[in-house]
This record gives sequence, structure tokens and C-alpha cells, in this order.
Amino acid sequence: MVPPMRSLPLLPVALCLASAPALAAPSAVKLSWASADAATTMAMSWVTPTDLPSTIEYGVQSTSEHMLTGPAAALIDGIGWFHELELSGLMPNTTYRYRVGSAGDWSPEYTFKTAPNDGCTPFAFVSLGDARSQDSRGPSLNWSSIHTEAEAAGAEFFLNGGDLVREGNDIAQWAQWLQDSEMVNPRRPMMPAMGNHDDGPGDGNSANYNRLFVLPTNPVTGTEDYYSFVYNNVVVFSLSTQTFEDWTAQMQWLTNVAAQHPDKWKIAFFHHPVYTTQTALFGISVGHGPNEKGQNAFYAPAFDAAGIDIVVQSHNHIYERFLPLRFDPNDLDNGQQVAQYGNGPGEGRLYVVSGGSGAFLDPLIEGQFQDFGVGSTVRSKDHHFIRIAVAGNTLHYQAIRTNAGNTSGGGTVIDDLTLARPGQDPCIQPGDPDMDMDGYPASIDCNDQVFDINPGATEICGNAIDENCDGTAEPCPPPPVDMDGDGSPAGTDCDDTNPNRYPEHPEVECDGIDNDCDCLEVCDGVETDVCAPAPDAGPATDATPGPDAEAPDATSPVDAGQSAPDAGQPAADAGTPSATEDAGAAPPPAADGCGCRDTTGGAGGLAWLLPLGALALRRRLRR
Repeated sequence: MVPPMRSLPLLPVALCLASAPALAAPSAVKLSWASADAATTMAMSWVTPTDLPSTIEYGVQSTSEHMLTGPAAALIDGIGWFHELELSGLMPNTTYRYRVGSAGDWSPEYTFKTAPNDGCTPFAFVSLGDARSQDSRGPSLNWSSIHTEAEAAGAEFFLNGGDLVREGNDIAQWAQWLQDSEMVNPRRPMMPAMGNHDDGPGDGNSANYNRLFVLPTNPVTGTEDYYSFVYNNVVVFSLSTQTFEDWTAQMQWLTNVAAQHPDKWKIAFFHHPVYTTQTALFGISVGHGPNEKGQNAFYAPAFDAAGIDIVVQSHNHIYERFLPLRFDPNDLDNGQQVAQYGNGPGEGRLYVVSGGSGAFLDPLIEGQFQDFGVGSTVRSKDHHFIRIAVAGNTLHYQAIRTNAGNTSGGGTVIDDLTLARPGQDPCIQPGDPDMDMDGYPASIDCNDQVFDINPGATEICGNAIDENCDGTAEPCPPPPVDMDGDGSPAGTDCDDTNPNRYPEHPEVECDGIDNDCDCLEVCDGVETDVCAPAPDAGPATDATPGPDAEAPDATSPVDAGQSAPDAGQPAADAGTPSATEDAGAAPPPAADGCGCRDTTGGAGGLAWLLPLGALALRRRLRR
């Protein structure tokens, strides 16, 4: 929620968000829930370049059926006039038409759908995480496409595990995120958790994150930093590992809420993992480790006691699922592996790390020489999202590769499993059997003989099978074009003929190349606009630091003096030197100017990766 704020001068960046012809037309329209009840409420927010009433027109058949005006807008410097409003008393499982704004300056007409509340109506949602850029842009250039792909998978709403932007205290990065998300945000609610890159400039309601999202509050801190909501027969907990680290109070709140919904599926999501593999290179940690915030002694036993079914974590830019785990008091960094998933006595949680929604990736997770966490069973370095379909007592879980950000495999399934509550499913009615036990009775299942074909299934392209019962066997889209094989497809790559230039490439000082596609070349601390017409453009007047102003994130498997490994290749290829290297040439300096890169092409082709350890350690010590 946006607290009262004093008026500040409106910066020109706010005008970039308004693309409609009308002078004060709303932009950055975004859905969410501000209350725990997703069946009868819906919240929306939007931005206008001038101070206008916060009005919505909405209805089932027409937007003219109802009109509501909410609180006055708050002026957010760098964004514009920020409006928020919550509708209540809505009908469950109902699609509404709506538009926001005021007379003469309305948004386009959109639709939203309230949650069912009968406990049986099937639905699906998507979980995303780590979509930030490696530079000052904020969101990755891949984010918008991944967001759109995830919506097409049938998501009724989105969870987001954090790191939406690179620097949360930079309001311009949030403005860019709003703009990049505008294709989907007006139609599907987005429910986030705060990542370590999302906080600032203050805590609680003064943080940009809190000012720009309309979310439920918790009774412990009175903020939106952690919260819960109910969607049909699922309770979702968004937890805070970045702020308000009173773990005892946070877990007591979770336990109390979970106890109010004993028969519902329970899902918790947050940023810093309880359990994860910490990737390493030559004994030096690269990825983030488990229990990084000291939360495990509180989170893990509470999850067991509350019967949390799925725990979705982010932070590491990988996909990793674990076999059933319970809290092990003798080993806080690793869970105790048990026989099966479930919320009964002695059964384990489904822990997953999902950080592949646009940020640079960590190919080391697919390597053969990692010290994998206890129970680590499925691992991938690819960009992806998690799709969860729920039908009564059956939950179908899938991790799906995206086309955006991957050079191959888009739309294919990384991971697939089904969880089921024991006993008779109360949603199966007499005379309407569920022969394949997929949670969809014969009356709504287009093929009740095959478990993987039902209205909640994920459509697999190109196999001539209609998995999701929509009447169409979808063909596969053409693979993304990546002429230089650097893992950044054409359309997001500023130069698809040069593997040393793409948006997530660390800037290499003094090499005369705009490595990270931000139009800035850095040499001896001076930034030069290399996109300007004049070759001697001189130092840029914009003092915004480039991505090379600090070492890459600890999870970045990239030496600042090297081109990145091909994101579309197996991790084993990570040791291959760039084809553009000349072993006889003097190496350009690394990000810290040491110039210590090995150019000898030593045995095994891995010597060039040695500087990675120092860069990773430097970054880990910073945040």
C-alpha cells in the first residue's frame, strides 16, 4: 500500500509509461490482491502523469454496470501519480470487465477473474523468480517475453520469488519493470516476495517495492513484506527473508494461518533458500548457499509442523528440485530425506529452487563436480517457470523451459510430478468417475483414460496431442534465432553477430566494445557513450554506474574479462575459451583492473575460469 506522501516534482521518466493517445491516460495497470480472500476481492493499481481521481468502471457484461472511486493518488517521484483501489463483494469464479482512469482518460478495457471457492474447480498458476538485469536497466530484457509465455501456459495468477529489478532503491528500474510487465499485469494478478535486490531505499512502507505493490498486510509487522492469501483450495504464504528477520514471530503467524485451513494445499514462497546446492569452481563458492539468512532453524521445522506441501525458493539462478525433505536439527544446511511427499506425520516437503525468469544463469548446476545438497534430484540451468495445476485432491507440478532466453528446448518440460491427497477425493461425484485419477472427472476430461490429458495439463507442442483439452494440438513455435551462439537471441541481443556483446555480458574495461549493450564503454572509471554519432562523445553526462561498477553477482559464472559461456550449451562447455581470444595478445584487464586472466589455453581448457573465484567471493562479501 502507498502511505501518504508529500508532493515531489514529477520526473520525465514517468511520461515514458504513458503510451495511450490521451494526455493523462492511465498506464502500468496492475492486478493483485490486497486481502486474503481471492474469491470476492481484487485490487488494482495504475499510474497517470497528472493528478486525477482514482476511478474504476467494471461489470460482468459491461464496464458501465458499476463505478467506484478510491483514495487520492500519491505522487511517486520518478513514476507519476500512483493510484490504488480494491474491489470487494465480487462474485467468485467470475470474469469481470474493467477500465480505470477518469472521464476522457480511460485505460483500455481489460478483464480479471475472481477465484473459485468451492474447493473443486480446477485452476492453474505460475511461479517465477529472479528476473533482474545485470545492469542498471532493472528487469532483464528476457523478462517481458518470459512473463507472456507463462501467461499463455494457463496461469490464473503469478507468484514471483523476488529480484524483480537490479537495485530496488532506484525508482527508474521499477518504472522499467512496470513498463515491461504491462502486457500481462492488467489481466493476471502478480503476488511477489521481496528479493535481496528489491529492497530500499527504506524499510516497510517506505521501500519502493511496498509503494508500488498493493498486497495483503500481516498483523505482526503491519506491512506487506510477508502475507498470505487463499485461492480456492490453496493457501499461499509469501515470506520475507530480506526484511523483518524476527523468524519466530513470522513462523508463529504462518503456523496460526495454516491451522485455519487444515484441508487445503499449502505453498510457501520466498527468496533466500532453506535448502539449495551452492555451486563452486575449484573449491571457491559461486552460488548462494543454504540458510544464508539464518532462517533454517525456524522455517524448516515450522514448515513440517504446518504441513506445507511445496516450498518455492529463488536467489540462485537455476532450477533444482529435492526429494522429500524434513528438518534435520543436526544439519541445518541440509534436510533429512524421507520416503514420500505429503503433509502427514513423517512425510516431507517438496523444496525447489527456481531462479530462471530472465536473470543470467549458472551453468555450474549441471556440472559433474558439484557438492549437491541432500536430496537434490532434478537440476537445470535454463530459463523456466513453474506451473502448478490443482484439481481437488490432485496437484500437478511442472517446470517448463521458456523460449525467451534459451537457444533450444523452449516449451519442453524440465520436471513433472503429481501430488495427491490420500483417501477419496471429495470433488469426485457418484456417477462421474475419474478413471485415470488425474483429478478431472469424466464429465470435464476429454480423455479420462490418460493421466496426462486433462483441462489442467500443460500443452506440449509438436506432438499432435491435445493435452489440455482445448481442442487444438499446438504446433511448436520456430526456435529463437541466435546467430552468434551467445545465448541471447536476436531481438534481445544488440549485436547478434558478436558473441562478446549481449545484455547480460559483464562490461570489460578499455576493450573498445559495448559488451553489455548499454551504449557505454568504461575505461579507467570514465564512461563514454559509444552509441553517440560523434566518435569523441567524451564522458557521458549521465552518472548512472554501468554493470561493471561492481563485480558480478556471486551466481554469475562469468569472468569480467571473458565472454560468457553459451547459455544454450551444456555446462561442461563452460570451460571452452572464447573463439575470439588470441593466446598471444595481451589480456584486457578484468573488472578490477588486475589483468590477471590466463591466456595460455592450459590443459583441459579450464584455466581461464580461475579468476571467477575471486569475482564471486568479492560479490558474495558485498551482499
